[in-house]
Amino acid sequence: MTHKEEWVVMVIIARRKHKSELVKMLYDHEAAMVHQTYAKGTAKASFLKSLGFTLEQNKLFLLGFVKTNQVPAIFSVLEHKYQFKQPNSGFAFTFPLEKISY
Repeated sequence: MTHKEEWVVMVIIARRKHKSELVKMLYDHEAAMVHQTYAKGTAKASFLKSLGFTLEQNKLFLLGFVKTNQVPAIFSVLEHKYQFKQPNSGFAFTFPLEKISY
């Protein structure tokens, strides 16, 4: 079976307090197999300061498959609702996925 949709892997690292909202938003944008785990920042304070970040221990790590055409809408929500362009608010990125077999 072949599918015409193109997919990417999306990674989001954000504050834990946004977990349920972010997971719902991903599923609302047709994300598949979203994995969620809590993470702890381990970078040294001096390194973070040189990058303009502050130490925050409680993180949320989300990883899932997203249709390529949904990526701009998801990034827009992250930027406007969660202020991802502001320091220490979170960050997200995608990387290409050649194919999914299921």
